[in-house]
Amino acid sequence: MKAGASIWGGLRFTIPQLSDSSKSVRFELQIRSKNANNSQSAVVPVPLEVRAATRLSVFGVSRPDVVTIPEGVWASERPPQRLQDLGPPVEHVYEVVNEGPSAISHGTLELSCPLSHRGHPLLYVIGHSGPRNCSASHPMDSLRLAEQSPESHILQRRDTGDTVTRDTRDTRDMWGSVPPTAPHTLVSALLSPCPHVPYCPCPTL
Repeated sequence: MKAGASIWGGLRFTIPQLSDSSKSVRFELQIRSKNANNSQSAVVPVPLEVRAATRLSVFGVSRPDVVTIPEGVWASERPPQRLQDLGPPVEHVYEVVNEGPSAISHGTLELSCPLSHRGHPLLYVIGHSGPRNCSASHPMDSLRLAEQSPESHILQRRDTGDTVTRDTRDTRDMWGSVPPTAPHTLVSALLSPCPHVPYCPCPTL
């Protein structure tokens, strides 16, 4: 190799089991040759920043998909004693899909649903299934109707995917003794952190 000549090259690599705390990767480069003199160059450290990128998609379904709210007074004269007294159930299922390329280990999913409409109770939240670390801004099943009912109306978790299920009751026959705090009262559930969601190259629905 002539004096003053330059060599250019590229390096492609993968780092398995990279922890969340690692923000950089350090390489030590050295040129070794068969020259009798100066066969090894000085070691040059090369730090590289690590950046993770991913794309999440949230899919949801409501059963039934359309709920018709009648006009007029919805309130009932007597408070409910069981879930059947509230009206038909409304089930919401949410699924979080990680489209990659990286995996995620922590995240927060916030869900909101209306509790009242035009000054009348609308939905009575029974509970949820899925991740257990869920908190809500309003109490779920405050009257403990799910414990007193012989049948459970809470959906079970799906076998595939990270699914969050919320079971609510249409309260068109709701009692009138609980005043709403706003014309459209919302209840939120925070799931933090979520379970580990690996990258799954699934087709987009």
